[in-house]
Amino acid sequence: MEDRFNTFLVLCRLLNYRRTAEELDLSQPAVTKQIQGIERDYGVKLFSYESRKLSLTKEGMIVENHAKALAFNDQDLRVKLRKPAGRMLRIGATKSIGDFLLAPYLESWISEASHQLSLTVDNTQRLLQMLDDAMIDFAFVEGFFNKGRYAYRVLVQEPFTGICSLDHPFRGKEVDVSQLKGQTLLVREKGSGTRDMLEHALNAMGEDLDVFSRIITSSSLHVIKSLARKNLGISFVYETVAKSDSTLSTFNVKGMSSSHDFSAVWIDGTGSRKDLDDFLKI
Repeated sequence: MEDRFNTFLVLCRLLNYRRTAEELDLSQPAVTKQIQGIERDYGVKLFSYESRKLSLTKEGMIVENHAKALAFNDQDLRVKLRKPAGRMLRIGATKSIGDFLLAPYLESWISEASHQLSLTVDNTQRLLQMLDDAMIDFAFVEGFFNKGRYAYRVLVQEPFTGICSLDHPFRGKEVDVSQLKGQTLLVREKGSGTRDMLEHALNAMGEDLDVFSRIITSSSLHVIKSLARKNLGISFVYETVAKSDSTLSTFNVKGMSSSHDFSAVWIDGTGSRKDLDDFLKI
């Protein structure tokens, strides 16, 4: 892929000419010249300043989508040329999906002797960055993402529920959001789908994470479930995760949105749509 389009994508991510120049080890005038070259060739303005803040124009967003596809296809070609034998899929998945939903598809895929597979389990934010960097072919994510920047398909709507120990007063109940005050929250790190879901749900009810007296953060669902099991806090997970552990109980919060999307996400204009179809079909 042309260097100037790589520069353009870095600037799209950082929205700062100086930081883009530093990351690419270029001078700031060199970055400006490359961006101006793209604008001149296509007759559009890619960026604008609003209140001294750099942002993409409508035309810039279109070019960004095409540049992502160019970068992805270039990297995909290099991978295929390095490994001509067999068919490789590079898949990303959030922890809830990777740990509890993908197993049958993964088993079916690798049962074919000619198939190869690389699975990365991480949070939504990091997976989308890997997709932008052409490090994975497609990702299975939960929760919110910029649907204008990616091609996607909603696979299932998964109920979202609270979990607690079998001895907790919330066990099997519907509680008011005010009852969360004084509780210890066990929650995933920033950028995770379940955390985003919880924050959006609370915001819709006029609350935020400050409603809890204490917040314990862990990137491990195993740790979160273990602490909840010992009555050291409560958490919020997808129903599939909750049902996988009979040593935990569930509860609901009155007025909290009860289901959210699990989606497959890829870069439009690439062969990833067919790869996804084949993976799910098998």
